[in-house]
Amino acid sequence: MIYFCIACCACCDGMNFDVIIELLKVLGPLTVALWALYLFTENNRVKRAQWLKSLFEKFCEKEIYKSCITMQCH
Repeated sequence: MIYFCIACCACCDGMNFDVIIELLKVLGPLTVALWALYLFTENNRVKRAQWLKSLFEKFCEKEIYKSCITMQCH
């Protein structure tokens, strides 16, 4: 009896799990690599925001620069 295997989209005798295992061997690491790239970009964005905040705190919140900033605004 021939069954239609949905996972491998081909006709096969019985359940052929070799194709499914090969697909998982390829898709598994690819999925992990894409997830790692996503996390890297998100962490990179957070670090850039933290750097910008520290830069603002170092230069714009000092008393010396506050008077210059307020003079330029008015």
